[in-house]
Order: sequence, then structure tokens, then C-alpha cells
Amino acid sequence: MTAGKEFRAEVEQAFDPAAASPAARLVLDQLCTLLDEIEVLEGAIAEHGVMVRGARGQLVVNPAVAACRQHRVAAARLAGKLGLEDETPGTRSARRAANARWSK
Repeated sequence: MTAGKEFRAEVEQAFDPAAASPAARLVLDQLCTLLDEIEVLEGAIAEHGVMVRGARGQLVVNPAVAACRQHRVAAARLAGKLGLEDETPGTRSARRAANARWSK
């Protein structure tokens, strides 16, 4: 099972997907896609390394490193839109907001 599918299963277990707004479902779809892409990018980095040979044979940073970093930032933002940050005293209100969004 891919990272995106696992994440979706966890979210759908915690929240009723039928009760979610169309916007929340779209954000969840995008987040799951990003998680799958991160998994592929991390695999490429593991296989080829952080440094790869450039067009002229020089060592350059693997482009997958920057892509992975950008995907992680985007995934964190999408998770924030859903109110799915780590639970801390400061994020309890975000969790309540997410529950309210999902129940619309």
C-alpha cells in the first residue's frame, strides 16, 4: 500500500469522508498524491544518492532532493488546511476546526 493510500485510510477512519466538504475532499486527494510522489522521490534519492553526475560529468545535487523538499512543504500546508497538524495544546483548536470542516 502506498503512503498516500495509508494516509487516506487513517484519515477516513478518523473522519467521515461522506460528511466532508468538496473542498476538503479535494485537499485530501492532493495531499495523498503528494505523499505518493514523496515516496517515489525518496526512493530515487535512496537509489541514486544525494549527489549525481551532471551533464558534464560533474557532481551535482540530485534534482529529486529539491523536488522532495518542495513536496514536503506543500504536503505540510495541505495538512494544515485540513487541520491535521500534530496534536499539541496549540493545535487542539485546529483539530476542532477540522472536525467542523469535515462535518459540513
